Amino acid sequence: MHLMGIEHGSRALRATVLKDGQTHHVTIPRTEDPDLSPILDLGKPDITVVTYSMGDSLTEIVPLEKAEDMGLLPTRAAGKEIGTGTMLVQKLKELDWPVYLVPGVHRATPWIKQPFRRYSHICAPDKVCGAFMGTKKAGEDFILVDASTNTVSVVVEGSKITGGLDALALAPGLIQGPLDLECLRAVGSGSDVEKVFSSSGLMFDSPTDMDEDPSVAVERFLQGIGSGDFQALDLLDDLCDLCTMEICALAAAADKPLEAVILAGIFAELDQRTRDHAFTRVHDRLEIVRGKAPRLILGDVHFSSDGALEMAKQICAGADTIMNFKVIRR
Repeated sequence: MHLMGIEHGSRALRATVLKDGQTHHVTIPRTEDPDLSPILDLGKPDITVVTYSMGDSLTEIVPLEKAEDMGLLPTRAAGKEIGTGTMLVQKLKELDWPVYLVPGVHRATPWIKQPFRRYSHICAPDKVCGAFMGTKKAGEDFILVDASTNTVSVVVEGSKITGGLDALALAPGLIQGPLDLECLRAVGSGSDVEKVFSSSGLMFDSPTDMDEDPSVAVERFLQGIGSGDFQALDLLDDLCDLCTMEICALAAAADKPLEAVILAGIFAELDQRTRDHAFTRVHDRLEIVRGKAPRLILGDVHFSSDGALEMAKQICAGADTIMNFKVIRR
């Protein structure tokens, strides 16, 4: 059996591959001229599950050849467009790989709770795969917080995503964040909206037309953490507190108390001592609000691609639905 799950992330393409009974990981940085050979040279899998971009025209898990415009609504993207994911998906289509695209969660997703329909978009497909991986670690009911370039959190109840807060809604990430009053004024004054969005995160004092590569900016943050830079450590504390706010907001929308929270994204890239500090900060603040903090679980760097591989296994085994999404066969 040869299966593959691919995450189209904001900083890299990450693949989890099952071949000849062995599982391994591949990472390809997002660049304008990417080397896709580490994935393509592995050969044609039996099934590949891909999280591509926003997935906002999909409500089912569908074969690539049946997805109009590769599963995207015909609108301008949000965030910095590099093209790595598009090149990969187009190449897989040319090679006739058996590819399935995962939908995002959005207003048209039938089972999301009514309050979340006030938002056009809840999360991209990579968070759906991360949530599916979460069901293997945290059970049927939990909150997933993925904080890195941006921060996106979802609430999972009964092994399906019932709501969430996308990058524009509450907690900023390191690079991207909500379009608050200052951001709207910058756009109204003529600044490019995508560049403003991509400089409204915690690493920027004010929104600008700055066009820094997300991978470079996040690496700069991690280097600051590693060297004990006080500004970087303060940003991490801010991120922890804002993530806690997002957790509390989503917990209020759940039908029963949730006993687990998965912290993914940048948390997996911290050294152990700094990660322990971050987990303790989130735990203590949740304890203040709830009286008893939920169990905190780390989602590693390949959490979403691992989840995509798990979906590929389910499709291979004949599953009709995954995370409540219907699987459309080739």
